[in-house]
Amino acid sequence: MPAPATTYERIVYKNPSEYHYMKVCLEFQDHGVGLNAAQFKHLLISALKDLFGEVDAALPLDILTYEEKTLSAILRICSSGLVKLWSSLTLLGSYKGKKCAFRVIQVKAMPSWAVLVAQWVGLQPHIPRVAGLNLSLVKL
Repeated sequence: MPAPATTYERIVYKNPSEYHYMKVCLEFQDHGVGLNAAQFKHLLISALKDLFGEVDAALPLDILTYEEKTLSAILRICSSGLVKLWSSLTLLGSYKGKKCAFRVIQVKAMPSWAVLVAQWVGLQPHIPRVAGLNLSLVKL
């Protein structure tokens, strides 16, 4: 007699968060390369454009904080664009002919650390409320 058929159930949990927050750091092979916030954002958009084209380069992407000395930032990306941004950053290999790599330090759907940072840079009311506080964008 044949064994009874096994049935499997696929359960998918979807994250209800509209945005994800990435803490990233840009590292260059040669030290001494500096980027301001506008150049940093241009690099992010260029990475998206190179891998996915013009349409996906238009994903809602914000720099919440940027530290010029360490080339590190906290980014806010719509959840549907997280994988595309992460892929773009992973495959980026150079900036203006200089070898570089992005390091993704942390990714969160609920930005407990981003809320604290938002207090330092000021609050803007048009950003969704998280944990009772408004997040703020870095003015470029």
